[in-house]
Amino acid sequence: MATEKKSEIRALLGLTQAQAAQLLGVTRAQFSMYECGKRSLPTEAMVKYSEYVVYITQVIPTPKPISKELHEKEIHASMDLLLEKYQLKQLKLERSVKKIKKEYQKAMALEQILVLEQKNTTKQNDALLDQMMKEAQEKMKKNNTLVQLEKEFEIEALKILIDQLHSKKAKLL
Repeated sequence: MATEKKSEIRALLGLTQAQAAQLLGVTRAQFSMYECGKRSLPTEAMVKYSEYVVYITQVIPTPKPISKELHEKEIHASMDLLLEKYQLKQLKLERSVKKIKKEYQKAMALEQILVLEQKNTTKQNDALLDQMMKEAQEKMKKNNTLVQLEKEFEIEALKILIDQLHSKKAKLL
């Protein structure tokens, strides 16, 4: 038996010599010598080996080679899915940025009104105004310009990625 045939089970299953040997119930050295053609396997191991090879080659279908056309179709389909995914993510980020800016503007306007109101208030309203001021400042902190910029940078990066995918897809056509 040629060395390629003797390594068949390892190649078909992606095993190391040690793993194949363990599967057949022999030592790694015995299996190595068998592969090199210096020694035969014990009968029990040889029977197992033959059964495994028959099972692998006959029962498990070998994948058919993919035609170039089919391969290109799969690539285009994958690219279309990626484009759709990135475009959706871009849209979500753009909506998120709009919402963040709107919340920031509302909180900033409320803070300015509360500053004016605190000048004209009685002590009874101070606690309520202070609470409202804290909430407005928390909203401004949560929706600050840094958060907005981060999301806008993500959008720009997605736009570049989308453009690159479009150009690669066009080159494949």
